[in-house]
Amino acid sequence: MSGEVEKMIDELLGSSEVKQDVIVYSGVTRDPRLIVKEFFHSDDAFCISEGFDGIHFVSKPNLLFDNVARLRVFSRVGDLEVWRQLGSFAWRFVSDTVHMQGKHNQIDLCSERYFFRERHVNLWGRENRNGHRHEPRVASASLDYPIPNKTDLVRLKLIEYSKDGVVQFVRYVSLETGGS
Repeated sequence: MSGEVEKMIDELLGSSEVKQDVIVYSGVTRDPRLIVKEFFHSDDAFCISEGFDGIHFVSKPNLLFDNVARLRVFSRVGDLEVWRQLGSFAWRFVSDTVHMQGKHNQIDLCSERYFFRERHVNLWGRENRNGHRHEPRVASASLDYPIPNKTDLVRLKLIEYSKDGVVQFVRYVSLETGGS
């Protein structure tokens, strides 16, 4: 390997791009409410609920799960994804700190190194004259995001964790306003 390539690799591995102790929990449950309650106690969480009646962005997760096909609850604490799988629900939680409580806090954890990249992606829709968000490509979709102030642009902050050049996990962090 040339000295230049080695130098580039050393710089990359020594940079803030390397994240250690990414914690991933996953499993299958018949009652997803227990999983949501286990991981989310913060007031700054956002929720994307995908049901048989459409996709909804809300500030609190719907714990009924009657019409939910997929649920994503995220905050600075972590990112929980729950999806319907036959007669039960599969789930995955990604964080950089341990959040299990009670009997679960004794789980043996292994640690791996991941490269991570923080990104922002613009969400669809611009505010129209009626004060509602609208995007012609998804004309009937509800694009109301649970953000405190009205703004023209809403962005999703996320972190991509990769290993050997392949993205392993994408962790949603927050909804933000403004930017370009």
